[in-house]
Amino acid sequence: MNAPDQTVTLEDFADLLADEELTPEALEDILAVLAEIKPHATSFQANSPELVQLAPLYSHKFQTLTTGRKTFFSSVLSMPIFS
Repeated sequence: MNAPDQTVTLEDFADLLADEELTPEALEDILAVLAEIKPHATSFQANSPELVQLAPLYSHKFQTLTTGRKTFFSSVLSMPIFS
């Protein structure tokens, strides 16, 4: 049986990221990406690729990252979220 749908606000996700073991630079960059997405979407479907799909659409910061950094950021943006 599938888990119920769960939406997460970008603000709540940013709070979750603060508890992850990211470098200060990575955290700052990911928060900047989220800030660029926020005018277009304030929440996303947890445990889905939605946030990773929004990043290249709305974040100039994400668009200018190297391929390796995009891969890393995508893994962070798609990390499992448990309620």
